[in-house]
Amino acid sequence: MMLKVFITLLSVVISAVFTGCATTSTSQIQENQQLKARIVQLESEIQKREDQKKQLEAQMEEERRSKEDFEKRVKLGYVSKNDKDFRNFDSPNAIKKIQVALKNAGYDVGLIDGKMGTKTKNSVKKFQKENNLTADGVVGFKTWAKLSSYLK
Repeated sequence: MMLKVFITLLSVVISAVFTGCATTSTSQIQENQQLKARIVQLESEIQKREDQKKQLEAQMEEERRSKEDFEKRVKLGYVSKNDKDFRNFDSPNAIKKIQVALKNAGYDVGLIDGKMGTKTKNSVKKFQKENNLTADGVVGFKTWAKLSSYLK
């Protein structure tokens, strides 16, 4: 941001110097125009970098939340620290384990393919309802705590 202010200020000074002289040559006018164009280009690059920075910060925040969520699951005993599949319950490996556990529990999940399709989602809802959990079809901490016992 400071760089943007500096570049703008520099542009004003250059404009004042070159446009204030009665004897300003054509080459000086062209140089002034080139400098102004370069300033516009640099301002555009600064904006792109600021946008990239915001995207990276958002990604870092998402990673931080995911790590905290995983650590919470470990602390509650829902997953082991080495079980990388359950850092994100939406990952294909996690969904495969969910499907295997549901199948072992007697539910029809269809193909064990790592996709949260209609059959898997309906099976999750049935499992949740039969286990006095909120039947929303989302495998969270409580659902996984009960469902994971069918993997053993």
